[in-house]
Amino acid sequence: MGNRSRVVVASTGRSLARNGAGSSTLPEVAGYHFRPLVTVFGSSQARPGGRLYAHALELGRLLGNAGFNLMTGGYRGVMEAVSRGAHETGAHVVGVTMGRFKDNVNRFVMDEIRTANFYERFGWLVDRADGYIAMEGGIGTLAEVTFTWQELHLRMLSPRPLVLIGARWRKLFDCFRRNLVPTAGVFAPIALVDTPEQATRLLSRHFREHLRGSQGVNEGRDKSADQQDRIDRH
Repeated sequence: MGNRSRVVVASTGRSLARNGAGSSTLPEVAGYHFRPLVTVFGSSQARPGGRLYAHALELGRLLGNAGFNLMTGGYRGVMEAVSRGAHETGAHVVGVTMGRFKDNVNRFVMDEIRTANFYERFGWLVDRADGYIAMEGGIGTLAEVTFTWQELHLRMLSPRPLVLIGARWRKLFDCFRRNLVPTAGVFAPIALVDTPEQATRLLSRHFREHLRGSQGVNEGRDKSADQQDRIDRH
């Protein structure tokens, strides 16, 4: 299978089209007015045949089948595995690469976003996603998670799910709880789960509730407009 990904150079100002409120313009799926775009973080060291690669492959398939499109850092390991799993389901896969890395984008990426530095790359992975999942990883994955976590905590982003999978994250956040300077509400954006299935269910539930809430708001606006129209006519 050859790499036929469409390339977008982030620094030129060209970007994937968005249709407002953080939603992507990628194909619709039953139950949603859009396919939410989920960023997945994880280790580049995972290899085919290993436990972490297999779990990431499973996560990609689960997310794709649940109606999500995916965005990753675009390279090997977890990024490749989750992209592969999602690609197999027909989901759209975006890879956000960086010029300083000499590695090639994985062959399952359909849109490659080429960035110049970490800040620009994080901006794509975080600001343009509708939700986030992190699998096991090293300091790069930790940097991505903490950047996302900080933006959510400071409300620099609208509320959206940040889900961490596995016992390693639980142990790390136990350490954070014991040793970080206490800050009100700092852990509220984080959801800790044990399996890819749990992560997928959590995201699916979030977007179902978000959709119902949006429909309720729109219905309320429609009723208010009708009432105002009747008042104006009288």
